[in-house]
This record gives sequence, C-alpha cells and structure tokens, in this order.
Amino acid sequence: QDPNQNCKTTDFVQTPTKITWKMVCDSPPMSGEGEINFNGTDAYEGEFTMQSAQFNMHMALSGKKLGPCDNPE
Repeated sequence: QDPNQNCKTTDFVQTPTKITWKMVCDSPPMSGEGEINFNGTDAYEGEFTMQSAQFNMHMALSGKKLGPCDNPE
C-alpha cells in the first residue's frame, strides 16, 4: 500500500470462517469493501471491490496451502 494514498480500513470483522472489511483512500479518492471466506485451515476464497470517479475494480481472491512454509521465522 502506497502511504501517499492515505487509506484507512474500517468495519474489520473476523470470525473463524470469514473476514470482512471496508476501506477508504484519500488520494485518489476511492472506497471499497472485501470479504474472504476460509475453507478449512488451508484454503480461502473471496472478493474485493474498489470504486472511484475514474474506475470500478473487482478482484477475485483464492488460495490454497500447498505444503509447509520454508520461512524460518
């Protein structure tokens, strides 16, 4: 995230199976919201939308753990 955009996350809610949030940015002015649903302990699906005067953006998210993490931290 670019610190010059001055974005703030609000209404962040996390349950064992879902995360939802809203976001507002100042530069350029835009707003959006997102949701991620967890499928067990190793997969997720979700979506994120942003709107501004110049564009509307929709992103679909998905991921699955493929194996152990090799990061030592």
